[in-house]
Amino acid sequence: SSGGRGGDRGTGSMEQVGREVGQQIAQRQAASYKSSWPEYLKELMTPTLQTGKLFNIKPTDWQDYCLRWNIVCTDLGLVTGVVIFAIYLFTLAWLSIFIEAWFTFMTLFIGHLAWYLLLKRGGCMGAAGNVIFIILYVFNGFSHLNTAAQIKGLSSLALIPAIAYLVPNFFMIYALLGQAGFLGGQQTEGLAANAATAGAPAAPAAPAAQA
Repeated sequence: SSGGRGGDRGTGSMEQVGREVGQQIAQRQAASYKSSWPEYLKELMTPTLQTGKLFNIKPTDWQDYCLRWNIVCTDLGLVTGVVIFAIYLFTLAWLSIFIEAWFTFMTLFIGHLAWYLLLKRGGCMGAAGNVIFIILYVFNGFSHLNTAAQIKGLSSLALIPAIAYLVPNFFMIYALLGQAGFLGGQQTEGLAANAATAGAPAAPAAPAAQA
């Protein structure tokens, strides 16, 4: 019947609109993520080191506190990776060289992803997003240590920077807990917003059903 055909056309139009909106959101998010890398790398190259704020365990602005430790933690993670890499290279620990290169890359990747989703985009899955990144930072902090602990001889010198790197990771985890509201007070404003839908383009109007 004509009514059935009109309903089918309406359903098909809505599905097409849904696909178009989904594609626009995906393209916009991908472009936003890609363009955020130069900004983050610039932040890493020009960190704002204010020890009074960094080591204040009761900050008034958890967002700023988390941002500062994100940059410091990533910077020190890269330095740690380079130092450990040099130790392994000098002692000819070839397998450990490749493992450490991977962990150093993950330090940069996790740091940028946390900065992009939690700090720049305003939140990802609320406090649950922070918990996910806390787990990632725990893994990232102990990954260097786990590798260094399994090596003997001069290569075990890598334990020194690996252990030292746990300090900025501890403060980053502490900052994530505070930003999520786990340490008392309210969750940082905007954190509960889902980054996946932030800045989504408006849906195009559905075509009018034909008479």
